[in-house]
Formats: sequence, structure tokens, C-alpha cells
Amino acid sequence: FEVQVASGYQRRGIGAYLIGLLETIGREAQMEKVMLTVFKANKNAIKFYIDQLQYTYDEISP
Repeated sequence: FEVQVASGYQRRGIGAYLIGLLETIGREAQMEKVMLTVFKANKNAIKFYIDQLQYTYDEISP
């Protein structure tokens, strides 16, 4: 699956809301982990996931 927020709608909490929904669905399905993939060049997304959503960065993940 892929989640994107159009640039004109970023910084409004939409991305955090969508990821929160996906986390809720995962918990209800008894999943223990979430893995995100982001292009290394997408520094803004990486910063968002780490700073806002408290995800950790693992460079060796597929």
C-alpha cells in the first residue's frame, strides 16, 4: 500500500492521522510492528516519521 498527502495539504495533520488509522488497523489485526519505506532523498518525510511519529530509522531495512 502507499500513502501520500498532496503537497498543498501537507502540514495539516493529515499524514499523522492516516498513519494513526493504519496503526489502529494493525493493532486490531494483532500486528506487532509497522515498517515504512521512504526514499533516502525524501528528507522531509524521514524527519516527519522520526520527529512527529516517533518511528526509528533503520538503513538496512529492505
